[in-house]
Amino acid sequence: MSGARRTLLLFLPIALLLSTAIAITLLERISKNTFHSHLSRNQRDGAFELDLRGQNVSQDTTVTQMDVKDGPIYALLALCMLAYGVCALSAAGMWQLRRVQDTAGHERAWVWGVGVGNVVLGAAGVATFVYSTSVQAGEKTWMGYRDVGVAGQEHTRETWVCGIQEFFPREDWAGQTCGMQKGMRFLVLGLVGAAVLVLGSVAVVVRGRGGWKWVGGGRGRYAGFQGVYEMQSPGVAVPYVGAQGGQWMPQAGQGQPVQHWVPQTYQPVQQMGSQPAVQPVVQVPNSDPTVSQRPVVG
Repeated sequence: MSGARRTLLLFLPIALLLSTAIAITLLERISKNTFHSHLSRNQRDGAFELDLRGQNVSQDTTVTQMDVKDGPIYALLALCMLAYGVCALSAAGMWQLRRVQDTAGHERAWVWGVGVGNVVLGAAGVATFVYSTSVQAGEKTWMGYRDVGVAGQEHTRETWVCGIQEFFPREDWAGQTCGMQKGMRFLVLGLVGAAVLVLGSVAVVVRGRGGWKWVGGGRGRYAGFQGVYEMQSPGVAVPYVGAQGGQWMPQAGQGQPVQHWVPQTYQPVQQMGSQPAVQPVVQVPNSDPTVSQRPVVG
């Protein structure tokens, strides 16, 4: 698998996680704006009111002193903020872990950071879904359109809009908002699934480095190597051999012979099955009577 394709597959779960968090945030904003756009304020006490059109004029209802339970909404928004932070951490970590290029300590830190972050996000998503669903399940249901108009009621936004859709079908905006409220609650499960997929990407990069034993501090896949140089693939290397050695050559003169240093010229030593290097030999004339008295240094 090519490096670009592998990187794309590693980042797909992060993109899914980010898009799910953005979808939940957008649905919450749109449903809130739609719901509040149909509310009005009481001129006496400033409480929220909602005028609803029934099947006929006699069924028109004005809901007064209504209140909204915002606990599930705050939990969803907090979960989205956590998801944005985990996405940023996961993207940075996967970019560093997409190939072996850093020290083992730094790579383990990224693995632990990305892994723990997504585990926390998954657990928070499950807790948020259970909390919002339990609150919604405990809501009081209405038996008729007259129950909707009882003053001083407090419900979740989902209960308000879904109840209005059921008993006041002429309020078509309520049906769309009800679908958004239910959709954002069940999208939390998609968020949890995306976090699990990111953990799968972490498992892929960990497997390429020797498995969970490597995460715990072991050498993992590279335990058989003594160092980084041994891990490198062999190749044809042509080392440079500097000017070393030489011979003492005679110099013509009278009396005690004078010698001077003549360096030899070396050729690069070739490896990997090449021909053995041929060392030059300096020839000394045999006619020189003092040749046996002159040292030769190699």
